[in-house]
Amino acid sequence: MPGGIPLGPYVLVRRLAAGGMAEIFLARREGPEGFARDLVVKRILPHLSEDPAFTEMFLEEARIAARLTHANIVQVYDFGEADGSYYLAMELVRGVDLRALIERAARQAYIERRPGAIPAHHAAKILSLACEGLGHAHDLTVNGERVGLVHRDISPSNVLLSFEGAIKIADFGIVKTATNTKRDDTRVGVVKGKYAYMSPEQARGERLDARSDLFNVGVLLFETVTGDTVFPHGDYRAAKLLSAAGRIPEPERIDGLPAPLAEIARRAMAPAAGDRYADALALRADLEAFVRSSPEPSDPVEIGRYVRALFPDVLEEDRRAPRAAGTVPATVAVSGEDATALDPLGPVRHVGAVRSPGRDEPTQPIDLGPPPRPDASARPASRRPKRGVFFAASALGAAVLGVAGFLAFGRGDTLPPIEPPSPEPVAPEAPPAPAPAELRVPSQPLGRPPLVDGEPGGT
Repeated sequence: MPGGIPLGPYVLVRRLAAGGMAEIFLARREGPEGFARDLVVKRILPHLSEDPAFTEMFLEEARIAARLTHANIVQVYDFGEADGSYYLAMELVRGVDLRALIERAARQAYIERRPGAIPAHHAAKILSLACEGLGHAHDLTVNGERVGLVHRDISPSNVLLSFEGAIKIADFGIVKTATNTKRDDTRVGVVKGKYAYMSPEQARGERLDARSDLFNVGVLLFETVTGDTVFPHGDYRAAKLLSAAGRIPEPERIDGLPAPLAEIARRAMAPAAGDRYADALALRADLEAFVRSSPEPSDPVEIGRYVRALFPDVLEEDRRAPRAAGTVPATVAVSGEDATALDPLGPVRHVGAVRSPGRDEPTQPIDLGPPPRPDASARPASRRPKRGVFFAASALGAAVLGVAGFLAFGRGDTLPPIEPPSPEPVAPEAPPAPAPAELRVPSQPLGRPPLVDGEPGGT
């Protein structure tokens, strides 16, 4: 039909993302006298509607999320079934998720020749507000009885930020409660959390309580400020084993945080749940104390200004056609003069990816242009675990190959021959420009900058 496809009382305007379990649509609810409201509809894929396991998980998300009413939690308005498929109608958060914000902030910091990602005072405030939402969820009661809810997936893609500075926790699809602990949580194809964000007890498959989510908040605190990751993202098995053992790789990296935040992060990420904060509001109190001590203010208004300043391109797109937070490409061109800056997180040409529940749909590639050559001393210490391709002249490639024999040319380019010196003095000819080549640089842990003779190897 013109203007959208009907689904129950809603009109699906356009699909925002699709994953292995569900599709997410921008939708509209229309009523009499010109009433209309934009929202998000999450619809389970039709072929999964007949699977009792997936259907039960979706129904449980609906039942729990409908009882959560808090400014820092994405609101669920409605649940229903139409055309043989279940759906959820949810609040539309127009903005970005924390994953996209960290990526853009880290890139901006690199351009400005400073380490880190999100400024510490904003990072602390964002997670303080997230803790308010978590505190509400953890204390949820039904018929006077505490439910014992644990989110189990507090990760950057599930913390949404609106362009106005609202912070909201999303996706309660894999929550754990005191009443569903006997349910089979190891079904094939059902992922219960992300390995790089699991608490030790979650990685070991033990019974969880709210302190597991607080471990995740500690991980996010480190990542938002530094732009680095706690556990490797490219090696799921290693991430799970490290977390299960209560081992944080290179724990001295936490010292890179401001001292009060380093202390908060260590306590939140303590291997034993009993050594962590007692609850989300206790963690929030320490984060708020840091925000109050900061010389720069942070509140939803200031966070909104910060998000809009980092995402002018996405803000302009949203003004033309609303898009939900969490469906914004993580890698997009930086506007203005910064559009030609080198991205330290990967190749010069990036393909943005729409975040989805289980699978990414690539968007149009965006060319960032030729990179500058910043001083080595200006590089941030951040080590993002993205697999990158480093572009270099073949002469630099020869030097790197001479130092580390494990490097290989990605396209098999050959080096130009070196001519012996002439026995007679002759006017030298200008050498041809070195042919470009690709170098793949593996490292342990994944994401460590390459070193040549003990020094940063450049770009």
